[in-house]
Amino acid sequence: MAALTIKKIPDWLLDELKGDAARERRSVNQHALWLLERALEARAPIPSLGERLATFRERHRPELSDDALDVPRDRSPGRPVDP
Repeated sequence: MAALTIKKIPDWLLDELKGDAARERRSVNQHALWLLERALEARAPIPSLGERLATFRERHRPELSDDALDVPRDRSPGRPVDP
């Protein structure tokens, strides 16, 4: 497993972390890992570019939907290009 060093932790924050860890009967390291895991589990998933584009279109330019613009779903190989 990897190790992580956190620098310049404010005294008040370290005191809170130590107090919480003691109340939960964990080491400071165990408690910090537990808190990090909970924070990462609680975050919202990052939407894909396609999802963000769809949201933008819905909010700002509903007339720019793929259907309204007649955007082809599948691209054909196109015509040959002369060298």
